[in-house]
Amino acid sequence: MSRRVGSSSPRRWCSRRHADDSSNVVTIWADEAAQFVNSFDSLFITQCRSHKGCLVFLTQSLHSYFGALKGDTGRNQADALLTNFSTRIMHAIGDAKTAEWASEMLGRELESFVSTSNSPGEHPFEDIFGASKASTSVSFQYQPALQPKVFMHGLRTGGLANDLTCDAVVIRSAEPFSNGRSWMIVAFSQKD
Repeated sequence: MSRRVGSSSPRRWCSRRHADDSSNVVTIWADEAAQFVNSFDSLFITQCRSHKGCLVFLTQSLHSYFGALKGDTGRNQADALLTNFSTRIMHAIGDAKTAEWASEMLGRELESFVSTSNSPGEHPFEDIFGASKASTSVSFQYQPALQPKVFMHGLRTGGLANDLTCDAVVIRSAEPFSNGRSWMIVAFSQKD
């Protein structure tokens, strides 16, 4: 059951209410959230659980928040807001800056890189009979756990071309999934 809360901000109303075990959870669902975002949202999201509140923001990119919350102060407010969401669901992303931000949220993992080289023998017959000298080296580097290009080009976007299936990367703060990571690639069906 949904109900609209008067003309005052639902976020302010929720943060003022005294919620107990018998209180309903108040869910504020904002599609195209940049049209509604304000400087209070970052504070609200840090406190809404204790008032049995839930805030769901949907948007297309980081740029929409940066455009709505102007200047350096606005950028800091947007960063603070996005930091405080404990669950994030990222579908296919259309711009590189947002894809890099999403990739950075997942952190980095140590990867090994193996390279080999062959140096020819002193005489051509050594190469023919396998007497050339080969060397192998291994190096280790921290790489993004998921490259930004996966967010831009590696997730299905639904529709008939994708058998009505869309992919997303679900990220949970401080609560790992069964795979041991704080993120997981999942598929959503658009059927029924």
